[in-house]
Formats: sequence, C-alpha cells, structure tokens
Amino acid sequence: MKLTAPTEFPHPELTALATHPDKPNHGSLIRLHKELNANASSVHSPGGDGTRGHLALTISAAAYLALTGVPHAIPAYPGANPIIPDNPTQHIITEANRVHAAAQASHSTWHTTGNSLKQQLLKVIDPIYFGNLDDPVHGFSNSSVLQMLDHLDTTYGTINPDDLIANEEEMALPWDVSTPIESLWRRIEKCTQFDPTIPAAKGVRVAATILE
Repeated sequence: MKLTAPTEFPHPELTALATHPDKPNHGSLIRLHKELNANASSVHSPGGDGTRGHLALTISAAAYLALTGVPHAIPAYPGANPIIPDNPTQHIITEANRVHAAAQASHSTWHTTGNSLKQQLLKVIDPIYFGNLDDPVHGFSNSSVLQMLDHLDTTYGTINPDDLIANEEEMALPWDVSTPIESLWRRIEKCTQFDPTIPAAKGVRVAATILE
C-alpha cells in the first residue's frame, strides 16, 4: 500500500491574509482555515471514516469526531522492520510485510502532509506571530500544523468591536452589477458566518436594500 502527499494541493499557495504583514485577526483566519482544510482533505488517508483525507491534521479531534462520527488516530511509527513470529509460514511473512508496509506508508504520509501544510502556513504568516512555538534551536519541527493554527485562533482569533464594525460595513457595500448576483449572496453569507449573532433575516434585509 502506497500513500504519498500530492505534488500539488487544491491550493498550491495559500491566499495572502488581508492583514498581512500585520498580525492576523478573526476575519483573515477564516479563509486560511478553509484552504488548509481543503489541502489536508485532498490527501487520502485510510484513517477515520476514510473519506476526509488528512483533515485531522487541521481540525481538532473533537471537531473531526463530530463531523464523521469516528476518530482519526495519528498513525504510529511501526519500526524499521516488520515483526515476524518464530517459525513463520510464507503466508505469515507475506502478511506481516504487507501490514508493516501499509503502516509505514500511513505514518510517512501523515508527517509529510503535515510538514507541507506547515510550510504553506509559514509562507503567509510571519513566524513572530507563533510565539514560543518557534523554538530557538528546532524551529517549528516539534510543533504540528494544528498546534500552530490553535495558537493563531487563541491569540488573534477573538472578534473585537472593530472587526464587527468592519464586517457590518462590508456586508452593506454596494453590489458591483458587472459581477454575478451570486457574488452578493456569497458576501452576505460570508459576513453572517463571520458574526453568528447576525440574524438570517437581517442578511436578507441588507441584500434587499442593496438591490433597491
């Protein structure tokens, strides 16, 4: 069984944060999460429910379980060689080699994919915003991409009053009639997702006002 990270993710390069090069905020992290989730999901994994790829690299174990109904364990390193019992038959040897190769592939792909996602993350966010996760000797080698995302969310992802005002202003912007009407619906949807306290009815009213 051979698993390998793709040569190209759905998002080969993450979209630069709207706040770059300044510190990230709740709004600028939304697309970042979406693109990293898509990239992680694109790499097949036999773990979890078998359909979400390596999404467990970029969302919490609790979120993955809530989404799929089954956990996704981190593949353990199976060692350099298969474990073969004494006096094995050829069938036992073949099966032990197969199981070991599959375990090695799962372990390798998990870490290769995780490292690729970390490199993508570091291209769009300055290392200074990761605090002590950037070890003075080992850099980010001891930190997972999920730990880095959790740090960003905890440190910079809180919605502040200025974010709410900017979101309201963006939602009320005029619609560019040279673009599809779907672009307006998507903007309203994005703004209501940004601030879950906005009632759905308000989004409808804003859209109606823009179209008057």
